[in-house]
Amino acid sequence: MRFRSRKKLHILLFLSFCTFTFLSYSDVAGAAASIRKTSIRKSMQERFSEKACQNYEKMVGELYKMEDRPNIYVAIRRGYVRCSYYDPFGSDTLYKLLKLVDEVNNDKDPQLSMQALRKYKELVKRHIGNLDVVLFAEDMSKTNFRFGRPDFFKKIKDGIVKDIYRKGVDGRRPEKAFRIVTYAEENYILAHEKGKLLHSKLYDVGGVYYNVHDFIDMKKKRRFSLYVDVSIPIRVVKAAQEDKGSDDLSIFGKK
Repeated sequence: MRFRSRKKLHILLFLSFCTFTFLSYSDVAGAAASIRKTSIRKSMQERFSEKACQNYEKMVGELYKMEDRPNIYVAIRRGYVRCSYYDPFGSDTLYKLLKLVDEVNNDKDPQLSMQALRKYKELVKRHIGNLDVVLFAEDMSKTNFRFGRPDFFKKIKDGIVKDIYRKGVDGRRPEKAFRIVTYAEENYILAHEKGKLLHSKLYDVGGVYYNVHDFIDMKKKRRFSLYVDVSIPIRVVKAAQEDKGSDDLSIFGKK
């Protein structure tokens, strides 16, 4: 099946930007502006590493060869963070994918269409540790078999989600907070939480960053809070800003 229309591309992009802006960018930007400007050398886990990224790409290769091994999704989520092309927000990467999908479906030159398809698959593979990319790839594969197999991307989605909701994690207290590596994961958690979202606020607790989301259970008329540890993306953003001597957030998702 062909992708139905360019209008759908624009709707998908619009929705991704709306979600990104409300739940991600503003909170991170606010944190970056409010935290002191002194040097914040964190652990090497929050720094880009060529070797760590090579290990990530090796594990992704195993995943594509269907060579699953225990805790591979744990390693993939953590490894993705160490790559220079890590995109905690996801919007730039999704935009590139949308453009490539448009070229694949609408370019009248078969060679250019195939070239766009190859670039699309390479970009998806590179960012397979990003839940937004996996969800997008799964949707595209359902519209056109050229974009891959739905069952493959569903398996990866399920693996990432299982790691997010690992044993002992329910988000009801700080010590049981969901620990995300991309804001797509936080969006997924909130979208699947029962209740109405009332309020969200970012807290810095001694260098550990929590987004605290206040909900109300409409059936029980009871309020509760959901804790999401967003330390990894915030620390990576700040570390990259420190290395580059810039507060520019557009350094992400450019590769």
